[in-house]
Amino acid sequence: MPYFVYTVLSLTIGAGALTGLWRYRKIERRYLPFVWLTWAGFGNEVAANLLVRQHSNIVLYNVYACLEFFLLCLQFERWGLFRRRPSLYYVLQICMLGLWCTESLCFDIFMVNSYFLIISSFAVVLMGIETTSEMLFFESYRLLRNSKFLICSGLILFFSYSILVEMFWVFGLKHSVAFRVRIYEILYIINAFTNLVFALAILWMPMRPRYILQW
Repeated sequence: MPYFVYTVLSLTIGAGALTGLWRYRKIERRYLPFVWLTWAGFGNEVAANLLVRQHSNIVLYNVYACLEFFLLCLQFERWGLFRRRPSLYYVLQICMLGLWCTESLCFDIFMVNSYFLIISSFAVVLMGIETTSEMLFFESYRLLRNSKFLICSGLILFFSYSILVEMFWVFGLKHSVAFRVRIYEILYIINAFTNLVFALAILWMPMRPRYILQW
């Protein structure tokens, strides 16, 4: 796959970022962390594509992965996932921050934080599954136009595959160049597909009441 195609696929997050910018003042506040995430993701992709030509973008990638996880945690918290176990929200963040710092500072800072990516991706998948399960039980009407359902489905798909990619890398399959290229090509395609789903989800996010929009 040509580098230009990789670039275009990675920048599809811009569709969600621009949609979120357009609808920002109208969207319910409990959905805003995900909009912030699309902005951070678009900025990260632009910066990464600029840096990769002359410098390594691994440090930037690691920092973004950490920010991405905390914004997703905040989004699930806004959706009420931790309402029965509020302490779990803080414990999860403290543990993941500790893991990220340990892997970044105790190992080579210019290496991808694979263990953090695997564990954080697994946590996001679990949060997405639990949120989706609640929706299937309580909000089964018109799920394909439900922003929360679309976001959770996209997160489950993307991060499930991300876990496989990082496990392949950690457990030695990195030595096969052809295999590595193929799994990353699939990852880019899945990433582009979920980015477009996210843009659609942002377009369908619930609006704030009119009396709030007037402030």
